Amino acid sequence: MIPVECPRCRHPFAVEYEMRGRADRCPRCATPVPVPADVPAVTRISTAVAIPPYDPHSRPDFDRYLDALADTVARADVFPPTGPAAGLVVTVTLDGGRAAFDLAVTPAAASPDAAAVAGLSAALFAVPVPAVRGGAKAGLAFAVRGGG
Repeated sequence: MIPVECPRCRHPFAVEYEMRGRADRCPRCATPVPVPADVPAVTRISTAVAIPPYDPHSRPDFDRYLDALADTVARADVFPPTGPAAGLVVTVTLDGGRAAFDLAVTPAAASPDAAAVAGLSAALFAVPVPAVRGGAKAGLAFAVRGGG
């Protein structure tokens, strides 16, 4: 779903991905509402920090790092513009100044090809790792749009 807001009455609502680049009517006042055509294929929906950093001063750096990873995933061109909707979870583990990643796509049939996964992995490893004492682990969940 794509969130939009009516320009006339400011009523927020959501429309199907198939409406991108077109217009839908506001359910409150029936004003035509343009739907952006350039909706990203991958949208961050949640972040779960499983093991927070032990050093409270490093938490802001860790949060900025997670935001940078999420931006990297959202900008990566790993999913085709058409195809089934899917869920993507990127788990990152920091230990001793090094990062490890695990990527999972549900359903598995929606997984990108090996070259796309390798490109995404390389982009994730290119994000500078913050100094987090004691290590940390987090999961970033994304929705992958489907449609044509």
